[in-house]
Amino acid sequence: MIREPPPPTIPQNVASSSVAGVRGGDFSDATETPPEKKQKLGEEVDCKTSTSAGDEDGMSSSVKAQYIDGYDSEEEIDEAVWDKYLQQIEESEGFDVKDIPRPSLMTTVFPLTGFSKHPENVVMLKGYAEKALKKYNDDYSTCWEVDDILKVNGGGSCSFIFYITLSVKTHKGEKDYFQVKVVRDLDGHLDFPIVRPQPKKDSDMQPKKDSDMQ
Repeated sequence: MIREPPPPTIPQNVASSSVAGVRGGDFSDATETPPEKKQKLGEEVDCKTSTSAGDEDGMSSSVKAQYIDGYDSEEEIDEAVWDKYLQQIEESEGFDVKDIPRPSLMTTVFPLTGFSKHPENVVMLKGYAEKALKKYNDDYSTCWEVDDILKVNGGGSCSFIFYITLSVKTHKGEKDYFQVKVVRDLDGHLDFPIVRPQPKKDSDMQPKKDSDMQ
């Protein structure tokens, strides 16, 4: 597990610690989390203390309404749509969720649609992906490098989770697609429970032309 440097202070107008660092709907600048509550003897630890009451996935309704397109907390539930959504989360482990209902408190995995509008977000996610690929390269004696961030989903409660789909390359010109699951806890620790080539059945992206590579 990797420990990130302590983040700067969170602005007062951002209401939820679990979405600290949001820029235009993105989770880029790590920000300081609230002071840690000391646990009393015999007291149970409740992850939900880090979020507002009723925010089961770690994001308040006000934050979701501001940062997630189409959020409507009063929307009626379409069971068929939600069944399909939950099935896609289970089958792809959060990376390939295409049929996403209008966001609500039950939306546990959601697209970070505007992250690429801010270069610092891309730099942050590439940094996470580089750390994950280093672990993969060390484990499997490979030499993959980050090429481009293609898609990012988010989620989490006690920790924030990034589901990153990226293109990778080697100095020999080999190319592929990878999936990296990054878990960042409230103290800034990073963990990479999933680092793998993208399963072929989940891939619907065509390789980029060399002229499009960054």
